[in-house]
Amino acid sequence: AVLVEYGSGKGGLAAAVLRLSRGLRCVLVEREPRRHKFENKQEQRDEQVLRLRVDIADFHLKEFLSAPLEAASLPSAVELSGGALSVSSSEAFLGPAERLQELWQSAAAFQASGPWPPSRLVACAKHLCGGATDIALRSLKAFPAEAGSKGGVMVCVATCCHHRCDVDSYVNRPFLEALGLCNSPEDFLQLVSTAGWAVGGEGRRDVQKRRVGMMAKRILDLGRVAWLRKELHLDDASLTEYISKAVTPENMAITAGAAKKPARGCLHILKLEEAQAELQFWLRRLLRDRLDQQRKRILAQGQVGAALCKMYACAALQQLEEAAEMPAPRGKEKKGTRLLGGQVDAFLIGSKLESSSSPLIA
Repeated sequence: AVLVEYGSGKGGLAAAVLRLSRGLRCVLVEREPRRHKFENKQEQRDEQVLRLRVDIADFHLKEFLSAPLEAASLPSAVELSGGALSVSSSEAFLGPAERLQELWQSAAAFQASGPWPPSRLVACAKHLCGGATDIALRSLKAFPAEAGSKGGVMVCVATCCHHRCDVDSYVNRPFLEALGLCNSPEDFLQLVSTAGWAVGGEGRRDVQKRRVGMMAKRILDLGRVAWLRKELHLDDASLTEYISKAVTPENMAITAGAAKKPARGCLHILKLEEAQAELQFWLRRLLRDRLDQQRKRILAQGQVGAALCKMYACAALQQLEEAAEMPAPRGKEKKGTRLLGGQVDAFLIGSKLESSSSPLIA
């Protein structure tokens, strides 16, 4: 069997597998240079490990699993040189052409170390972000059918960063369309952005929002599980909780091809209808809570406004009472005297005149 670790980094996952299965041949696919790689450690020097510094999107598993390379027919560094591939002028350092020649030779030695193509392929990854998971899963379709009949494919991929999934690389958009969640690329972008809620926010107020985000992540992973069952005929494909959520909220892995069923699984999404109903329930509940919060905020603003109006009305009434109790001004009044006081005096004089001319009094 051959183990392929996608997005391997330093190769810690492959090292853990080798501690349990000695003699397993490992291919590490990583696009970035890494220091302290596990295959350089003394206790791992005897293992058959091939590191390929290449992007997952550029890794052609079908070509890699084809007929084994013959070391005698491999091109030399001089034949590979040209353009950006130059030959080093110093014996102390290897140029790009020499490193490429060395990689070809390492690949040929790796294939010659056992039966090729292998009878069983183990694909694994730890926290493979967003669309990289879909690219890795789709590459497994290249596993030769004749090899699959002898052994098959085993999958163990811990997913993460679902908000970084993209509509072009996701493996099972028809699954989401059947659920009524994604009928357009815009719908898909909204769904994956909702998945980001699962690991954001703090406090009780964001609990329900995180719950909706977690359901979106589960549905995206469930689409991948359904794709493995349909396209690779891995009927035992499922989601497995491989570590406690207290350690990391990204604690789910896609497993398939194992001889035994996983000890713990995601039981609440065994049926697609249940997953869809639960997601819609939490979306409705989130919307209701948002409306309740908005209503309470408007009521609080109204109460504050009413209190301010009452305060201003009391102050204005007090000013009116004080103005009515003020004595009438004597002598010649300057321009700009109290208009309110003059109106009160005029009202009192008019009242006296009307009472003196009243027929009842006469």
